[in-house]
Amino acid sequence: MNPDHAQSVVARCLTDPEFLLRAHDRSLSELSSEGTAEDIAAEMLGNSELERLLRFRGFITKVKHNALRRRIPATLGLMGGLGVELLFFCNFSQAYVSARREGPLDERTHLDLFSEALSGFLSEQPEQIATPVAETFAHELLLFDLGRTPPAITETEHMRWQGAMSLVPKTTDIIRISGRLGARDFTPLDVVVRRHTLCYWRPENRDSVSIFEVDALTAAVFVALRAGGGPEETRRMLAEARLSQISPEELRAAAVAAARRGFVELRGEWLR
Repeated sequence: MNPDHAQSVVARCLTDPEFLLRAHDRSLSELSSEGTAEDIAAEMLGNSELERLLRFRGFITKVKHNALRRRIPATLGLMGGLGVELLFFCNFSQAYVSARREGPLDERTHLDLFSEALSGFLSEQPEQIATPVAETFAHELLLFDLGRTPPAITETEHMRWQGAMSLVPKTTDIIRISGRLGARDFTPLDVVVRRHTLCYWRPENRDSVSIFEVDALTAAVFVALRAGGGPEETRRMLAEARLSQISPEELRAAAVAAARRGFVELRGEWLR
């Protein structure tokens, strides 16, 4: 095998992820050679060299995702901190190159492609990796969506919500992870399991999204209030959620507090 042929095989491995994967599979196979291009690559390069090429191919794919680091820095940083980022991009390389054949991807399509690949990848990872990475990605994807799309305002005879709100249960302290990654002092010990609910709020006529933690009762009251009913209808919703212990006075006080914070404008029966 002359050097020019060897270089062409390596070049094909780096530019054609499907070929590289097939050659790698052949290098692991005990079946006799059939003389295909993949067989030749497997015999010429060997398993260890093909493994290095897979990692390098993954690194190339990782570099090509630098644009996404503006949108999902904590997700990619956490994957790196947990030691799975390069492995993910090795696995993702084939799908990414295939999707790019018709040209560059717009940001939303790129995120959707990443999301689909990440879901499959995490399904094969242990829970202590899969759960924090999945929750961190969901957190950053929601911030992207809330920041890009103007809030759809809910307005009824009883109230007017003055922005977009999402209430998301979490089992991992995403805010701690993001802070540590931002300060560049993250360690795997910063992945803290803690059940809580995050509230994401984007006021109308503003691009910024606020995030704060709420307790289970407050989250339930927000969900009931957001349905847009009057006091009695809202209490019925809470009773169906087994929160019938909330008195009319407590519910009205919670609604007034939400109004004072700018979440909602109260109308109708709430003002009587």
